[in-house]
Amino acid sequence: MDKVMQNGIDIISPIALGGAFENVSSVIDSIVWQHENYGINKFMVSAPSKGWRSIGYPDPEHFKECAGAIRKIRIATEKYGIEIGWWIILTLKSGNFSDESAMVDISGKKHAFANCPLCASFADRFVKDVATGKRC
Repeated sequence: MDKVMQNGIDIISPIALGGAFENVSSVIDSIVWQHENYGINKFMVSAPSKGWRSIGYPDPEHFKECAGAIRKIRIATEKYGIEIGWWIILTLKSGNFSDESAMVDISGKKHAFANCPLCASFADRFVKDVATGKRC
């Protein structure tokens, strides 16, 4: 029986990918270490995250890089029976996607970094970006 399942708890451990992708091997090492020492079998790799607020919504290429890195992690850890998921931490406050997508307050002022979920172009783009993980 897995160490974490002895108490009936099925843990999914979050782990940050980070922005530069050069730490993929250290993420893999950390996942394998946690699996071997604590018996954790499920991990959610988080990327991209809130760091985008100050510079704007990530471009599609960034999502492709995230998906590629997560695919490498998934391949490297599958021999251990580890499950890897992708947790896209972006929220509506992920940096403006476009001027038209900005959330507007009651006075008519546009928010500096929040997107309106009702903006069709933002919603369409976000769905396509999230689907990148399925294609990789």
